[in-house]
Amino acid sequence: MFLRLLILSLVLIILGQTVLVVPLRGAAAKVSNPLQYGAYRFSQNLKQEVDFFWHLSRLRAENVMLDAEVLNLRSKLAEYEEIKRENEILKEQLGVSTDMAGKRPILAKVIGRSARGGEATLTINKGSSSEVREGAAVVFKDFLLGEVIAVEPERAKIRLLTDSQFSAAALDQESPDRARGLVRGQYGTAVMLERILPTEQVVVGETIITSGEDGKFEKGLILGKVKKILGQAADVFKGAELKLLVDFDSLEEVFVYSGV
Repeated sequence: MFLRLLILSLVLIILGQTVLVVPLRGAAAKVSNPLQYGAYRFSQNLKQEVDFFWHLSRLRAENVMLDAEVLNLRSKLAEYEEIKRENEILKEQLGVSTDMAGKRPILAKVIGRSARGGEATLTINKGSSSEVREGAAVVFKDFLLGEVIAVEPERAKIRLLTDSQFSAAALDQESPDRARGLVRGQYGTAVMLERILPTEQVVVGETIITSGEDGKFEKGLILGKVKKILGQAADVFKGAELKLLVDFDSLEEVFVYSGV
């Protein structure tokens, strides 16, 4: 048995070295070469497809990162513009002529409004943690807006001039008599100058300011201009309706003068 296997192996080796096998090899190559080339091209195409989708996925990831960076930059730009605006407003406020007895202005943003039942109030984003105190004057430039009536650590409530509970001692800045009276809010929508003596001259268009005589507000803060004179000559007192010079509905920032 061993001898037979040995002889068969020798025959195969001899045949492999002879020209008899070459045609067989050539025929096999003709069949296998196209298949091998096809497999090679398939693998190359598959590699290109995989590379394309890999690069596409990478580009998408990079685009997501770039979009996030753009949004972050826009957010920072918007924040910078707000800071720039606040600095300009603060600089302008520090340059106003009204003497606030050494009190420093605290810049606050309006975060709420209320106008119902004769009430007219604002809520701001500064409170006791920023040294805002009850009774403090709230202004914008030279204009008195109201007073702080309630304080929390991070917010405060402001009573506006038009609030029915608001009052301030006032005088006519342009009147020869320096006519005096009391400014009161009316129904959350208007402001009246009351208790003017009949002998004191008040003219439409004149500026009404705080007199400081009530101890609540410094003298010289603008309350409004005379819009209409009210009352008869026989009345003990006469009054005037005032025109506000600040649009309370459009206020975004205010200044609280609270403490030294």
